[in-house]
Amino acid sequence: GYRIDVVKDDTWPLYVGLSVVLIAVMAILLAGSFWKKKKQQKFAYAIKLVEGLRDDPATGNCFKEGERYFLAVERICIVDTLSAMLFLWISVLWCYRQFNNPGWFRAIGWYFVSLAVLFIITNFLRIYRNRVILRPLLCDNRPLSASVACLLAGINGIGSMKERAISLHNAAVGLYRGGRVREALSLENLAWKLAGKHKGALLCFLHSDLRSACLRSLGEKQAAEREELKLEGMLEGNPLLCQNITIKMR
Repeated sequence: GYRIDVVKDDTWPLYVGLSVVLIAVMAILLAGSFWKKKKQQKFAYAIKLVEGLRDDPATGNCFKEGERYFLAVERICIVDTLSAMLFLWISVLWCYRQFNNPGWFRAIGWYFVSLAVLFIITNFLRIYRNRVILRPLLCDNRPLSASVACLLAGINGIGSMKERAISLHNAAVGLYRGGRVREALSLENLAWKLAGKHKGALLCFLHSDLRSACLRSLGEKQAAEREELKLEGMLEGNPLLCQNITIKMR
């Protein structure tokens, strides 16, 4: 008679565990925050600004225009995120099937390389699309519309806390250019607080630069001069900042 050997497959718990992790990652990316109450506390001032711009007859059209741009960018981000998660899901199943085959270690290595390339391309496309979509608002001198788009991205958009803080900083720049200086200063302070440990050299420079401009506009000369001294110290202490194209333009 023939003998049939049944090979026990012990890799299924690994696949189930990785699948659960992927589901959790997808939920976090699409949710944007864990609890609505916590989100309202963190972004209370930004939410208040959005509601004010929406309800003000003078800025109602700017709000609608900025909201359209935000939704266009957000749809692209959601499609990119779901595409990446689908790739991960299929890849994990493929890796699971490779464990019992010869050369599985090399196959897994190539998987991680392709995964890194995918995330680099996805992030690059998201940054590029954000700039392309917001460019008409910025170049056509529609700062309040651009500010609304960035405000909504900072509050409701998909992204890390660092990305949200940068969006709120950009929104503060739009408010300043739109003549709402006091609101711009308060929003910039919120963005700085939310940035937390992600305060790099460039963000520190841009924060002090905007604060000094707002303080001068509000007539607080001494406070503005203190911020300008900080800017000079940053440039002296970090010569690489002088090579940044944004700072060169300023």
